[in-house]
Amino acid sequence: MENQQKAVTLESEDVLTDDEMRILKQARNQELPCPRCRLPLLGEFIHFALEDDDYYAGVRLSCSCGLVEY
Repeated sequence: MENQQKAVTLESEDVLTDDEMRILKQARNQELPCPRCRLPLLGEFIHFALEDDDYYAGVRLSCSCGLVEY
């Protein structure tokens, strides 16, 4: 029998800390200015699989000027 993996859907509310959720909400509301150019940062919930059924989940902030922070 083949090894089957179960699909898991992660929601930001389920895995992010309160501070991460606050930052994500502020970025989505265009309330966080870029420290380089002062344009609003784009906030995204990101997650990806690691080894042994583990995963990384967090917030990625980015700007059109090239700034990216996790």
